[in-house]
Amino acid sequence: ALHLLDAAADRNPILGPTLRDAARDWRATIETTSPAWVADHKVEEQVVFPAAGYVDQALSAGLETLGPGEIELADLDIVRALTLEPGAGAETRTRVAEERGVVELASRRRLSGEDFALNARGRLRRPVGAAPAARPAPAADPGATLGEAALYALTRRFGLDYGPAFRRARAVQRLDDRRAFVT
Repeated sequence: ALHLLDAAADRNPILGPTLRDAARDWRATIETTSPAWVADHKVEEQVVFPAAGYVDQALSAGLETLGPGEIELADLDIVRALTLEPGAGAETRTRVAEERGVVELASRRRLSGEDFALNARGRLRRPVGAAPAARPAPAADPGATLGEAALYALTRRFGLDYGPAFRRARAVQRLDDRRAFVT
């Protein structure tokens, strides 16, 4: 994940502070330059807040709400992309309805006073049962493998421009028509 804990504040900067003690309502400011890795996630030349960012905000809020231990984010639905313009940041709001475990992530233009618009929603909970075992890597098949350079050239052709912070895949091996293995 892209969690960048602010060690001085002991807080995730993309979650931000709560408005009141014991509140389940956090606010943060996101810009194309802050955190720096946001600029590495573009769709059609537009900086777009990544799904990994929503996951990180939600899980960080879950840790503050539910306390230490394993937390699961289920049924994450991204309903509206958060696009960012240079010089015009966004204010984000993360809320947790503790009794239901619903987490909502919303945003608005920074300093606009507009209503927040929902970006994503999911459910936080403690995991049920043991985590699944890691799957072993499949046998190498060079004919069905796309290397790193070819992979990111393909994503650029489809309008997805990933900078260094989002270039984590080294290869993708096609297993069948519906599955692939990423290393």
